[in-house]
Amino acid sequence: DTSGVLQILWEALPHGLRLWLQKRRTGETNGNGEEVEKPNNRALQHLLAMKFWHGCYGVCISSMLLYYVTYVLRMSSWGRVQVIVGAGFAAGLTEALMNLVWMHLFTKHDSLRDVTGRSDRTLLYSVLSLRLLNAALTFFLIAFLEPSVFLMFVWCIVTRIGLCSFSFFRVSAQCWLVDEDCMSGACAEDASRRNMREGQIFGALSMSQVMAAAIFSSLTFLGLGLAGFETKNCESICVSEGLGGDTDCVDSCFRVVIDSQPQSLRLYVRFVMGVFAPLCELLIAYHAFKFPIKNARLRKLYLMKAAERGEDVEPQSQGNE
Repeated sequence: DTSGVLQILWEALPHGLRLWLQKRRTGETNGNGEEVEKPNNRALQHLLAMKFWHGCYGVCISSMLLYYVTYVLRMSSWGRVQVIVGAGFAAGLTEALMNLVWMHLFTKHDSLRDVTGRSDRTLLYSVLSLRLLNAALTFFLIAFLEPSVFLMFVWCIVTRIGLCSFSFFRVSAQCWLVDEDCMSGACAEDASRRNMREGQIFGALSMSQVMAAAIFSSLTFLGLGLAGFETKNCESICVSEGLGGDTDCVDSCFRVVIDSQPQSLRLYVRFVMGVFAPLCELLIAYHAFKFPIKNARLRKLYLMKAAERGEDVEPQSQGNE
């Protein structure tokens, strides 16, 4: 439902801006001379912003990674394939192992019965600490130190350690937002309306991330041209020289392309991955920290949800933690 998603995005706008736009559009008021609008939904605003910068971070890293290996590390042919496959395997294995660690850490306490909120604070502070650490290490390894294959492998490993825990918080925050919205809003007593509202919220969050990815994907590739990126169709050149089936001709041509790139291109790729991407991480960490559904507010949500399910909640004693 596109109109429903747009309605969620409308609710995420600042209250004053919505009042001003509503007044200019229709002049509709509530009878007291004030336009009818919901107050600011800080949880929705921060989560949309967090998803937006998460999409920006993801596309900046993914779109520049091949250019980093090719033009910064100056690798081509079989050597480039080995580095990309090896780094991907190292990153995937690290994330798989770390997910087991985080699953154990984040699920060993029952959040519903943990009246101290220890498990929820562990989740939040772990995510924030690792995200900030990953931003610092990315800047140090990519933007500051001299590029090398070894440092790229190190970065692939440490970045997965720093990022994989964020998925647990992101999914939890989305569920908290939807539960609070639908339990305290107009759809609280209407199951069909609740399901529709949940889908609209998830759709708006996904739209924010995809929109950020589309915008910054275009901008990063535009930046390549502005940084002086030049390329050639090596296969076509070799065919025109009568060497269409000669792989050595293509490899030699592509090596010339790599070596002929200006230094500004290499600096640009390192800037996007080593400076701009960590800046996105800092913004993600900020909005995660400011996300307001935590502490007493989160405890209230847990109890409301438990009451809705008819669960009998017995708080954990300090000795059981």
